[in-house]
Amino acid sequence: MIDRTGQVALVHSTGFWPWLVTAITGSYWNHMVTAINLHECVSAETTGVRRRQLADFRVTAWSMFPESDLARHKVAAFAEAQIGKPYAFFDDFLIGLGIVFRTSAPAWIQSRLRSGRRWECAELADAALQHGGVNVFHDGRPYGAVYPGSFEPVFERFGWLPGEAEELPPWVTGGHRS
Repeated sequence: MIDRTGQVALVHSTGFWPWLVTAITGSYWNHMVTAINLHECVSAETTGVRRRQLADFRVTAWSMFPESDLARHKVAAFAEAQIGKPYAFFDDFLIGLGIVFRTSAPAWIQSRLRSGRRWECAELADAALQHGGVNVFHDGRPYGAVYPGSFEPVFERFGWLPGEAEELPPWVTGGHRS
């Protein structure tokens, strides 16, 4: 088994909320998790941030950022420390505004996204990576202004998305399948 501690995964889930994320963002990937050890991850869900088994997520694409052991520990420790915090429903809207406004996003939006009091799944994954020294986005977006589909081009560029031989439904689109 591969130790993915300190790495993040794009996840495809089913249900109403995942369907809504896919419909709004146009990305097949509608959730993210952060591995905290060999068998567990942290997942920001509508019920709050919780510990889950990696095996709970069947369709995933894992990052392979070249992190040191210390960085992997920092990512995992930060993510694990967020367990129990509520889901950031309003942040979903603010993330959209932050991406639109970029560096000119109002200070109150930037402050809310930086607060760390509540989390959206990709927002938590990005913050955890940054605690380990991995800054994925360099396009002027405010801290935390990410959603699962924001990571898709990065995963595609580094070849971390499942290939044609992987088990994905035939209707999958979104840049990683022709």
